Amino acid sequence: TVGSAVTALGALGVLGMALAGNDSIPLLWFFFVFVNLGLGIRGPVGFFYALAASGVNESRGSALVVFFIMLIAAVGTAAVAPFIETGLRPVAIAGAILGVASSVVLLLLPALELGDTEST
Repeated sequence: TVGSAVTALGALGVLGMALAGNDSIPLLWFFFVFVNLGLGIRGPVGFFYALAASGVNESRGSALVVFFIMLIAAVGTAAVAPFIETGLRPVAIAGAILGVASSVVLLLLPALELGDTEST
């Protein structure tokens, strides 16, 4: 949840920057530190929980995580591509939507009860 919130805040910072018409590369780097820090925090934990939620079928859980990562990247790219020549705004909007949506989804999902996670 913390990683998703940090990513969402960074993406909202990029969106605010784009909407204000600011084209400062150092400021963009600053916000991307938070986007990537959040992704780094939530990635391993999210992958672990996806595997735990898949039960004994960890290979299927792993494949689904990778599939959805690729699917969201492809759909996002296809949605933004026609507008990319207009500048940072379309990418910032897509990033903010995904960042905020990931935080909202985590808040709405029920907690996953982890049983014994140690290997036998």
